[in-house]
Amino acid sequence: MSAMWRAGLGVLLVALVAGCNSLTASMAGHIVSNNAAQSVAQTDLTGTVVDATGKGIAGVDVTAYLADGSPLAESTAGSTQLVSNNAGGLVASNASAYRTTEAIATATTDSSGRFDLPVDATGSYNVEAVQSGSQKAWKAAVSVASPGSAAQTGTLQLEPTGSLAGRVVTPDAPTVTDLEGVAVYIPGSSYIAFTDPTGHYALSDVPAGSFTLVATKTGLGDATDLGVTVASGKSTQAPDLALSLVAPQLLAVVPQAAGAGALLTITGAHFGASTGDPIQVSVGGAIAVSFQRISDQKLVVTVPQGAQPGNLVVSINGLASNGLPFSPLDQLVVSQHGWGLHLVPGATTGLTVTGVVNPQTPPVSGPPVTWQVATGSSVTVDGNGVVTAVAPGRSVVQASSGTVATEVDLEVQTGTATVSTLAGGSSGTADGPGTTAQFNGLAGLAVLPDDTLVAADFYNNAIRAIAPDGTTRTLVYTPSGPLGPVTGAATADLLYTANVATDATGDIFISNWGGNTILELTPAGVLTTLAGTGQAGFADGPGQTAEFNAPNGLAVDARGDVYVADAGNNRIRKITPAGQVTTIAGYGLPGMEDGPAATALFNNPRGLALAPDGTLYVGDGVPSSGDRSTSSTIRKISPDGQVTTLAETQNGRITGYSSLDLFDGVLSFNDLIAPEQLAFGPNGNLYIADSAGSILR
Repeated sequence: MSAMWRAGLGVLLVALVAGCNSLTASMAGHIVSNNAAQSVAQTDLTGTVVDATGKGIAGVDVTAYLADGSPLAESTAGSTQLVSNNAGGLVASNASAYRTTEAIATATTDSSGRFDLPVDATGSYNVEAVQSGSQKAWKAAVSVASPGSAAQTGTLQLEPTGSLAGRVVTPDAPTVTDLEGVAVYIPGSSYIAFTDPTGHYALSDVPAGSFTLVATKTGLGDATDLGVTVASGKSTQAPDLALSLVAPQLLAVVPQAAGAGALLTITGAHFGASTGDPIQVSVGGAIAVSFQRISDQKLVVTVPQGAQPGNLVVSINGLASNGLPFSPLDQLVVSQHGWGLHLVPGATTGLTVTGVVNPQTPPVSGPPVTWQVATGSSVTVDGNGVVTAVAPGRSVVQASSGTVATEVDLEVQTGTATVSTLAGGSSGTADGPGTTAQFNGLAGLAVLPDDTLVAADFYNNAIRAIAPDGTTRTLVYTPSGPLGPVTGAATADLLYTANVATDATGDIFISNWGGNTILELTPAGVLTTLAGTGQAGFADGPGQTAEFNAPNGLAVDARGDVYVADAGNNRIRKITPAGQVTTIAGYGLPGMEDGPAATALFNNPRGLALAPDGTLYVGDGVPSSGDRSTSSTIRKISPDGQVTTLAETQNGRITGYSSLDLFDGVLSFNDLIAPEQLAFGPNGNLYIADSAGSILR
């Protein structure tokens, strides 16, 4: 290149002298000297610097840079100043956006030319030896495989430096005429220059070798030449660097579902970390305000508030990437919940989490969460949700994803829980002690004041009593039914006894499912029809004219009012002690709609349980024969006549959720199928008999 040509173009030359006296004091805080005291084991890069004759040279400054490091970096405070050994030659208008690559370590050769560079991590490093601005050596991509070991850089032979000049063009933006300020640099070094208005640049005093050359400017794009060779003592004309904007590409986001405030790791390409290009990250339509560009291939993003189910998209310079699906979690639910989960010291149990996006979106099984013991010291929990009981007491274990969290209440008790058979064991009709008794389709249970169990024996069309010692006797039966004559038992035209309930006086109320009536049996053995004509239908009014359609669940309050889950009519009914029948909830059409009791919709309600505060809980949407295509729910009817849904599963999966005032947590089910029977325990817990799921919850 002639001097006249260079002067005519007015090319901006940046002489980057990386010698021992050229590094500015502002860089010193980032350099690890081989003489500094080390508090941790270092990995050493060792080698020898020689002259043209192969003789070791003393007093040569040697510097290590990360091989993929960039002289460009984003300004985090908005006022970062350019650090350079020739800052006065750079374009001042760009000084706030860039800084030179920081040295990882520096050393000075000893009398034999040897050097030892301490670095603190594995990776690939570029090593430069500088005797003067015109005598340098370069070794690219020295690999450090393991920490605390030595890696040989070999021999670095000093040679006269060369220079590199070229031009930046913008074929994608032909109307751009002012190309001043495009950054042109060699990655993994401190060599950087900025173009003049015509797009020309020059790098001087560059060591001989083969380099990658990168050009970039916000709004114009990037360009890369992977094989530019600088000859010793010569000036090299580089090919034109054609700037072009490249849209970012997304490969993966981990995790794919998380709560607001959780961290996402995004991998892909062209994220603009090395060039400082403008970036925007959209998570389900919400713009992320907190993120970190780790590299051109990796981002860490905080899930923003307000994200909706949809795609995660990264935009660089206004160019949008492909989208990756992401589900923002609105709530977490746990497979086991409430004080019903009891452990003994030393026992373990695994908790699993389901993420709820919204009631209209299928739940997310097993999203990554953080587990911790929020209160108490009776248990410990590991990162996988495995709980270990330590000592008697109560603890709360929390699972969280960002700001979204749920808590599980656990109790550790001494002793063991056992399950034993009180009565029955095979299908049949026999009365008698313990396991000699037989039943056929037990459908409902209630407890009398003397602790006698009363059972609705569905297919035997009978009501049976089980004493505390396990002895079974028949209270009511159908003469034409399977049991035949039973001495001392009352008779009635029963057809599929679905449920029973008792009151404080010992009266037994019977849900005659197939006979469409509600019966009452007194302790004296007097059996009467409390309500229902026997015909399937719907009518409120006096008991003798009221009509039901497949009545099922029963509950009795302290006043003696009897509540009936009128399954076939999709309504909840009430019978006063005088026999007056009214509808307390349900419009009559099948469905699941909350709101005022008169307009709320139910779908085959069966289970009923009455809370001490007068709130009625309903097991609704019970499918036939375990069919999972319907929506199974737990509903609540408040004393003021409002119907709400506490938990719902669709096709065996959670699609709804709510908090129960009576419990220390959230009611949740992973696979609620048929909530056929409900009951409150003495500790205030709601127990649910899931007939199709064959489980007591």
